[in-house]
Amino acid sequence: MRGRTYRYFDGPVLYPFGYGLSYTTFAYGDAKLAANALKAGAPTTASVQVRNAGAVAGDEVVQMYVTAPGDQGIEHPSLAGFKRVRLGPGESKRVSIDVDPRWISRVDERGERHVRAGEYTLWLGGGQPGKAAGTAVKLQVTGSAKATL
Repeated sequence: MRGRTYRYFDGPVLYPFGYGLSYTTFAYGDAKLAANALKAGAPTTASVQVRNAGAVAGDEVVQMYVTAPGDQGIEHPSLAGFKRVRLGPGESKRVSIDVDPRWISRVDERGERHVRAGEYTLWLGGGQPGKAAGTAVKLQVTGSAKATL
């Protein structure tokens, strides 16, 4: 798929995915998982503390990106969820996003979708990792499971 999808693109971009303009800034911290380890195919929830660090109210779209075991060589992680939050100046809120097994799964060489065993990195922030404020948390998955629609 190299050269065919955004996941392998490594050139400069004018506006990274998730880019947005705001009259305020947001800070992220204290990312948590409902379960740091789980069996493949089981759902969990990720959450992160989001604070409006600016002087005016604003909306932020908290995005969750996933890097799965075996993703070496893929330039960009996959968007796996998002949630919009409105915060007043200085206001802070814990935002939760469901971690659906389908969204952390990968397609194998036979075209079947599976959740693999191993360590996943979940990035929770205002855009792509390295391009926006955010923080990461690790999820350990045991076993393997076929993902369904």
